Amino acid sequence: MRTVFMGSSDFSLPALRAIYESDHELLSVCTKAPSMSGRGMKLVKNEVYEFCEQNNITVMTPSRLNEVISQLELLMLDVIVVCSYGLILPTSILNIPKYGCINIHPSDLPRWRGADPIRRTIMAGARKSAVCIMKMDAGLDTGDILLKKELDLNYKDSYSALSSKMAKIGADAMIDVMEMLVNGTATPEKQSTEGVLYANKLSREEEVLNWNDYITDIYNKIRALSPRPGAYFKYFGEQIKILESNYVETSHGHKAGIVIDDQLSIACNGGILKPELLQRQGKKVIYRDAFLRGFKIERGTVLC
Repeated sequence: MRTVFMGSSDFSLPALRAIYESDHELLSVCTKAPSMSGRGMKLVKNEVYEFCEQNNITVMTPSRLNEVISQLELLMLDVIVVCSYGLILPTSILNIPKYGCINIHPSDLPRWRGADPIRRTIMAGARKSAVCIMKMDAGLDTGDILLKKELDLNYKDSYSALSSKMAKIGADAMIDVMEMLVNGTATPEKQSTEGVLYANKLSREEEVLNWNDYITDIYNKIRALSPRPGAYFKYFGEQIKILESNYVETSHGHKAGIVIDDQLSIACNGGILKPELLQRQGKKVIYRDAFLRGFKIERGTVLC
């Protein structure tokens, strides 16, 4: 398969590596251009870009995909593989490859179409999900499903843990689908019109913990936002992130948000939250015991 890969995030790297190590012909990769970042404003390249440099793979970094239409047409492509790229493909590109453009989507489509499916899946407290390989069309994640790999979810998994699992599943499934396309055994299946949910991009307001939310919703938000951007509460104006926690679901007579002991256990609606990993602004992520040795939050404090 004469292939172009489009991807920019860490999630897309396993799929790129799988295609590179396969018998398929990887002609070029489209990814986001390096950007200036950090205090020293250094040029930062994403992991996809760095992988391409290390393996002498041609890289394209268009700000708009219309800029590379003519280049893609000249490549006589069989397929374009898209995974967490960051730009919407115009119809003019969808129609270029012989077998079209196929996408790795980490949700049980049609649930959680859109920008942030893994975080929304975790925040919803789902116990099952899937990774879908989809033939792309002009809609938002509405294309036919070529292969679906279902998986049970661990209720302790953070975003980073579940993302890593799904990236590996997606990479293996993508290679399977490419073989199906070559062999003529792919059987596209239309998505159901029932159960459609949209995974809108996380807003800054959603990063704030609300102790009046139900305890499992708070716990799931912490998992979904860990390690980045991190769910947080404020203490004397400082943002403090909770990146890992446990909880006890129980009735109690405490006000929501009050610290009930010397171990920073926090009363919430329907239970008690027990932070395990925390991070102050500009500081390292540390465990609760070390955090409290250097930054005491007294019993009876009401957090906001």
